[in-house]
Amino acid sequence: MNSKHPKNNRPTWVITFGILGIAFSLLGIYGGAIDLMTPELIRKQKENMVNTIESKRIDEKNVTKNSKQKTNNSNSSVIDNSISEEPIWFEKWIIYNGLMKIALNVFLLTLSIYLLSLKSVALLMFYIYISLNLLFQITVFEVSSSHDSVLIFKDKIPSLLFIILNIIALSIFITRDKKPFENVKN
Repeated sequence: MNSKHPKNNRPTWVITFGILGIAFSLLGIYGGAIDLMTPELIRKQKENMVNTIESKRIDEKNVTKNSKQKTNNSNSSVIDNSISEEPIWFEKWIIYNGLMKIALNVFLLTLSIYLLSLKSVALLMFYIYISLNLLFQITVFEVSSSHDSVLIFKDKIPSLLFIILNIIALSIFITRDKKPFENVKN
């Protein structure tokens, strides 16, 4: 079997970065889609909580004074407080967050495919992706650090891990041989 291309001219680091990039990008696109659905899910959760509170209050009114069943009104106030826990700007933030995740991860998916194809444009795309993703993750970290809400705080540790992973990936990428990208015509 004669072929125009050598058997495998891709270095191991290119294959590793490409496959990990595809896997992470697909997970990131999924995460971005979840973020886009979060405001609607929270609205439905609030609606269910309000219905539960209302039915509990109706039940409390129907319980006679001689009944041994006593309900704790503090439970209702805890639920009421948890409903209003999110900041006013949360919905816009989570939609922005989801859109950015999807955009960055589609870019990462394209970059990973180009990287596996040894296209020279993948080198420039990698530096652009790392720069944009670092800026985005630093923004997410700062926003999650500046607010007490659990809904926002959940992004703090993952964003810090992504910052560290991006710096490690950048340092590995910089030190690797880029000659295989010079031999391939785009």
